[in-house]
Amino acid sequence: MKKNYYAKALALTVAASMVSVPAFAAEGTDDPQAQEKTVEQDEQKGEKSAKEDEIVAEEGTKANPWNVSADDGESRVTAYLEENADNTYTLNIEGDGAMAD
Repeated sequence: MKKNYYAKALALTVAASMVSVPAFAAEGTDDPQAQEKTVEQDEQKGEKSAKEDEIVAEEGTKANPWNVSADDGESRVTAYLEENADNTYTLNIEGDGAMAD
């Protein structure tokens, strides 16, 4: 009897997990005035808007290179990828000292 109960409970759980849940999204966000209103509401709540977020360069670029220096305290070696015109990349390694293994 217990096995039958567990089987039914499992079947009910699986069936319940397959039921779709509707997503509730704001409508009319294509309107610039509605977007500005949303930003103003977020600012009133103390939330940062996308304009205020600090933009950080992607890691591995010339603006934010990888540190590939050895841990000897004296080496300063960095590497970054640079995109070429033909959608290939060039690995650039710059600096002085030893590289990490």
